[in-house]
Amino acid sequence: MKHFVLLLLVIGLIIGLAVATYADNVTIQRGAYGSVRDAGLRSDGAPDGNIGTTSGAGAGRLYPDAGAPGDKGPRHVIIAFDLSLIPTNAVINSATYGVYLTEYNGGTTITDYKLSRVQNGKAWNEGSGAYPVASTGDVTWNSQQHGVAAWATAGATGGADIDLGTSQTWGIAAFSGTGFRTFNVASWVQDWVSGAQQNNGMLMWGGIGTGSGNYYWAAMSEEATVANRPYLTIDYTVPPPVIPEPSSLLALLTGASGLGLIWRRRRA
Repeated sequence: MKHFVLLLLVIGLIIGLAVATYADNVTIQRGAYGSVRDAGLRSDGAPDGNIGTTSGAGAGRLYPDAGAPGDKGPRHVIIAFDLSLIPTNAVINSATYGVYLTEYNGGTTITDYKLSRVQNGKAWNEGSGAYPVASTGDVTWNSQQHGVAAWATAGATGGADIDLGTSQTWGIAAFSGTGFRTFNVASWVQDWVSGAQQNNGMLMWGGIGTGSGNYYWAAMSEEATVANRPYLTIDYTVPPPVIPEPSSLLALLTGASGLGLIWRRRRA
């Protein structure tokens, strides 16, 4: 009898745990929590160079695709956050990507910037900062992996490189000085966590500039001030497992009772 009672207690505990919902809120930021990889993509000067481990303004310059200052050319930033610590069955309630922007030379109005999700099959490596020619396998303006696989379009802006249909368009006309710009990326994170989409990160690109010599740069994950590094804040809930139907539990209890009876008879 005592074994049967113990079984009832165990099943009750299992049911109690099953109805519990687990929730959490995490911020992934290099140097604070989790893993981040990012790199600058430079069209001018060294389109085959890697800018993956460089800190400071040079690494994350966002020269617009149209109206770049002086003799400069477009520059993009690619970034990905490691989401392996989040359960694959998590429901993403919210996800905010934050990037710290600084204006150079003041007063720049840049419109039509884009933030896009990188497509499946477009895996890339942050790289070791080999410049002006990248090490094999590292990301550059021309290649998702130098010497291994080129982007479909240089700068990673083709439809085969990024999901143009879900791209977010933004500008800095009303942006003043220095600070964080944030983006709602909940649907992308949901797909990455569930496995519906490969987590190859995001690309910042595009832009139409109006000020000669003016541009913005994005703080990279190697930025000296940890608080200014790019971050991804995720609020998520893990739903409880499916509770068996009452009839299934009854069958389990009945079977356990029968086994207990047989066990006692054998001991006798």
